[in-house]
Amino acid sequence: MKSKDNQTTSLNQDQQRAYWERIRKASYRLIKYQGRVVAAAFFFGAFMLMSAPEAVQAANYDNGTGNELIGDENHTDAGADDNVAIGLDNSLINGSSDNTVIGDTNWFDAAEDNLVIGDANSLETGANDNVVMGEANTLTTGSESNTVTGDNNQLIDGADSNTIIGDTNTLTTGASSNTVTGDDNQLTNGADFNTVTGDDNEITNGALTNTIDGSNNTIDASDLNQVEGDGNQISSGSDGNDVTGDDN
Repeated sequence: MKSKDNQTTSLNQDQQRAYWERIRKASYRLIKYQGRVVAAAFFFGAFMLMSAPEAVQAANYDNGTGNELIGDENHTDAGADDNVAIGLDNSLINGSSDNTVIGDTNWFDAAEDNLVIGDANSLETGANDNVVMGEANTLTTGSESNTVTGDNNQLIDGADSNTIIGDTNTLTTGASSNTVTGDDNQLTNGADFNTVTGDDNEITNGALTNTIDGSNNTIDASDLNQVEGDGNQISSGSDGNDVTGDDN
């Protein structure tokens, strides 16, 4: 009986060591592919709060190669390789490779080299090299190299290299290299290099390099404006304005 107990203890220790070895390798791979200190920091913080599972193997469905699936009901298909998924019911399909996901019900479809921490996020069709922390965010159609912290944000149609902190922001149709802090802002149609702090602002039609601090402002096809206040409208190529106040 004592010999059997020793064998069981040894097996559990081997599982524990194997588990943490997989995590260690995944963390190094994350740093290599993402190349972002913030991504590595969040990843290390997330798994350090987790206890090693008693049973490392669960009902996951791994049809790719080189994947580490820890949890239950995670799924990869053929060609979805070298991913790390920790959680429940995550799917990585159609060549989604080199992703790291910590959370539940996330969906990767032809998306690579992403770090996702949260639930119900969707990355599809060339949404690569993104860092997403939150829930129910959607990145699709070539939206790459974004950092998103919050919930229900949408980055679609080539919205690249944006930093989003907040909820329900929409960046679409080539809106790139923007920094948005707040909720319900919309940047569309080539609105690039803008800095937005506040809620419900709209920047569209090639509006470039504007700085907005406030809410409900609209900038349409106008560049290099400084706006501090609420409810202001700048349009029709009105460039280089310094606006302080409301409803101008």
